[in-house]
Amino acid sequence: MIINNFLKKNSIRISRDFKKYMKEFIKSFKNISKKDVNSVGGKGASLGEMAKAGFPVPPGFVVTAASFEEFLRRTDINVEIRAR
Repeated sequence: MIINNFLKKNSIRISRDFKKYMKEFIKSFKNISKKDVNSVGGKGASLGEMAKAGFPVPPGFVVTAASFEEFLRRTDINVEIRAR
């Protein structure tokens, strides 16, 4: 939502593919719970739980582990990492 608001405010159009990636690769704190720890990490899951519990957590988001895996796949950098 934060990113969508930024894009709208700055008149930036986004493709359907980008929207799909946004849902998979970026999660808002308010949409994260402790069940998401494997994809968003412990800190992200904790911030999500605190936001849901009503603690004063600033609006924010987490970049998921899936986004990192996609980055490795698209750049083939994982081949170089394995070679070392």
